[in-house]
Amino acid sequence: MQRRRKSKGKEQQLPSAIEEDSPQAKHWKVSVAADPVMWLVGSAVLGVYSQTIYPSIAGGDSGELVAESCHLGVSHPPGYPLFNMLNYLVVNMPGAQTKAWKANLFSAVCDTICCMFMYATILKWTSPASSSTASAWLTKVAAATASITFALSPLIWTYAISAEVFALNNLFAAWLLFLLLSYAQSGSVYYANLGAFVCGLAMCNQHTIVLFEIPVVLYVLWTQRRSLGMKTLSTYALYFVVGLLPWAVAFMYTFYLIVFHALSNMPLTEGLLYGVHMRFWQQPNIILFVWGGVGLDAVLQRAWRTSGAVAAGLGVVLSVAAMVGQGMTWQHVGNQSHAWFIPNYAKALLDPLPPHALVFVNYDLQWTAMRYLQRCEGFR
Repeated sequence: MQRRRKSKGKEQQLPSAIEEDSPQAKHWKVSVAADPVMWLVGSAVLGVYSQTIYPSIAGGDSGELVAESCHLGVSHPPGYPLFNMLNYLVVNMPGAQTKAWKANLFSAVCDTICCMFMYATILKWTSPASSSTASAWLTKVAAATASITFALSPLIWTYAISAEVFALNNLFAAWLLFLLLSYAQSGSVYYANLGAFVCGLAMCNQHTIVLFEIPVVLYVLWTQRRSLGMKTLSTYALYFVVGLLPWAVAFMYTFYLIVFHALSNMPLTEGLLYGVHMRFWQQPNIILFVWGGVGLDAVLQRAWRTSGAVAAGLGVVLSVAAMVGQGMTWQHVGNQSHAWFIPNYAKALLDPLPPHALVFVNYDLQWTAMRYLQRCEGFR
């Protein structure tokens, strides 16, 4: 009977948990703030983004999003209150650049932080038991390669340099992935509570993050199924609701869930609709690139153990070449530093109009661009 009780007690622990006080955890506990390679990754990514961002508004919804951010308004449903509030602070910062440029830079910073979370997640996930310095550096190379190639992939790069909600959504997705792994390894309620708060906060930016959150929430609840009570559930709910508070500023909470593709009935043979659909592939790409980093680390570690320094060194060289090659391959897509055509087009539409004119347009590109110029730059 005594043995059975002990066995039951062990079952209540997370199956993949690593005790935080164990020697392995102490040796490989990731100190995010102290890792110079992670900051090097962030500096490299932000350096590329800052040199290639749009000088003003891009296409899509960016004109409306920045226009509403300029006066702390409410964007199209579901409202994006967190995005508008954060960018309200950003666009009103001092500086000679356009308000749209500042909002674009905010997106670049968000995707940069996303990449840094991905790096930290890969490092924390692999965490080899070996204390070899060379082995540790191979892990860092794998994590950096996955993070930077993700940042410079055409889909991510495109939305990292313009004022859209997707970059901030990527940040939340990568943050949740890091918190999920931290919880799985430690079982700490701190990560569960913080994760609940981040889930609520992320819902204030882009509603599709719920597809990312549902598996995370179900996993946490499943691991606590034997000890879960009303007190714990109430605590998680409280943190989630606190994260949702920005919705109070939006005066609305229009929640709708669309499974893009199966229910949207978009003909993906058309370029425009294909591009609209493609924007929502970014969060799954975070998972795929993290997996890629874990796999690359396994390959490099195996090369080091079986073939020695020469094979591992060749793997490092190829990894660096992959990062550089990714940037060079897609630089023509990502570099929009001279793309003034959208604001110039909007000015050309507004310039010839007489005072108090009523304008009819047949596409949101004209409307969002003109709204930005009028609301944020005081043009006409």
